Amino acid sequence: MYKLPTQNNLNIEAFSDLFKNTSTSYKYLFFQAILSYLKETNFKKAEYSFALLESKMLEIAEHPIKVYRLDFGNDDRVARKLYNKFEKIDLLKFVPYRLLTPFFTQQIKGLNAVAMHKKITELSIQETESPPIYQIIEKSITLNSNWVAYFQENFAIIEAWALWHWANYLQKKNPNTLAILNKLQKPTERLSLNKQTQYWQTILNAQPFKCIYSGVELTPNNLSLDHFLPWSFVGHDQCWNLIPTAQGINSVKSDNIPSMTHYLDNFISIQETSLEVAFNEMGKDRWQNTIIDFANDFKMEFSDLQKPEHETFSAKYREIIMPLSILAKNSSFNCNWVYRD
Repeated sequence: MYKLPTQNNLNIEAFSDLFKNTSTSYKYLFFQAILSYLKETNFKKAEYSFALLESKMLEIAEHPIKVYRLDFGNDDRVARKLYNKFEKIDLLKFVPYRLLTPFFTQQIKGLNAVAMHKKITELSIQETESPPIYQIIEKSITLNSNWVAYFQENFAIIEAWALWHWANYLQKKNPNTLAILNKLQKPTERLSLNKQTQYWQTILNAQPFKCIYSGVELTPNNLSLDHFLPWSFVGHDQCWNLIPTAQGINSVKSDNIPSMTHYLDNFISIQETSLEVAFNEMGKDRWQNTIIDFANDFKMEFSDLQKPEHETFSAKYREIIMPLSILAKNSSFNCNWVYRD
């Protein structure tokens, strides 16, 4: 089983058990609601009411239930709540407390539900060296600042990890439904790749490269942009995941995950060289505006990206790409694709 990134002052072992022994959708939706609000607020808001989180849970659940009619389980009342919003169904009666149980396994052992919820509430507000994700204060949660920082630093991995657990849960409830992962979220409108295309055209004008898949030499006039990890999995157009390829490669590669053994080293090498070439050709301001995804997601300074140090840059790439490729494999994406002429 894939392990989440470690953090010295956080109990990642407990965190990795968030969805252990889960029989309804509530934990998955509750945690996704937290991640969604963190992303929307740029990780600046830590306090959320139960009512607000329940609203986001229903928003997340609406697409798979109403569009694809996925079954969330016999004991699950999310669909009923969606179709009967005025009915008194409290989705958060248990889940804010139950989600924290891995952090307090010994302290709550043998307690009934009422006593357990009271104990978890008390324990959540105590100051400890290894705090839970959030404090429970009346009908709201306040996220721990260390956990917020951890989520922000590793957001792509954690979001994909949570989605993978959610997809596995729903696949068990809907064994005859294929491609569950593609049915969990509303399709995101595809944005123009004009800026990214101009970035690579500028680079290829100065220094030609060969397509990492076919070996065909690329020019500014014959390139096509490829999402190294497919868009259908990552759902974004971040510059660090795009690579120029020969025309026609996209349709052949489709949603497959490329073989890391065959292509990752060359992919990273081209990205590394291209950052330096682009800086020399584009000028500082335009270059920073174009490659800001690298700075944000790799946690690197612009000055370090002007001429990346190979070992550091390669390690940063692998820290992001490899866990995501494993999650894609676990989500039934076809992996280890190799181009055949």
